[in-house]
Amino acid sequence: MFLKKFTIDAAYNFLYNYHRRVEDVKRNQNEGIPVPYRTKKVYKTKGTVNSWYYFGLAGQIGFSIALPIAGGAVIGSYIDERFGSYPRYTIVLLFAGIILSMINFVVIVHSIIKRKN
Repeated sequence: MFLKKFTIDAAYNFLYNYHRRVEDVKRNQNEGIPVPYRTKKVYKTKGTVNSWYYFGLAGQIGFSIALPIAGGAVIGSYIDERFGSYPRYTIVLLFAGIILSMINFVVIVHSIIKRKN
């Protein structure tokens, strides 16, 4: 019981003091007093993006190509196994996945080009 009360009191005190510090910082910024917790501003030049943007873009393009193809093959294989028509639905859904992934790729590249301009 003591430990539970101690942890609850410690959490309450931490949150209360944190809230007071945030309010002090806001009040000091409005009054023009130097703030001890001021963060350094990072200025980005227009048109530059960091490397994480390109990693995300590569992942988005990769998934938009791989998932429809793999999904079409897996679903087609399941349907063929279920109805006993082995290569028919697998091939049809595989090509449907390829076509869908091409459309997704074109849409993504078009949106990237539009964003750059």
